[in-house]
Amino acid sequence: MKSAFLLLIAACATAPVAPHAALREVDETEVANCRLVGRFESNSAQPGEAGMEQAREEARARAAAAGATTVVTDREWQSPDAVVAAVKAYDCK
Repeated sequence: MKSAFLLLIAACATAPVAPHAALREVDETEVANCRLVGRFESNSAQPGEAGMEQAREEARARAAAAGATTVVTDREWQSPDAVVAAVKAYDCK
């Protein structure tokens, strides 16, 4: 019984795979035959590269949640107060 409980705890402790981990990031030329899902933007108050990575990951996660299989980087910018990243999301099934 004790070992079954430990196995259950271990199974719950494994890190889940991020829903956007399967997204492919490509150039605009590679999505000509794909369906546009939408444009997804995210921002972060963290400065520098840490904030940009957070914004990128959140934009990708939003795209994946909407059913995208592929993303193209749309726009990224930084100011002293915020970082913004956007992707165009496509379904290329």
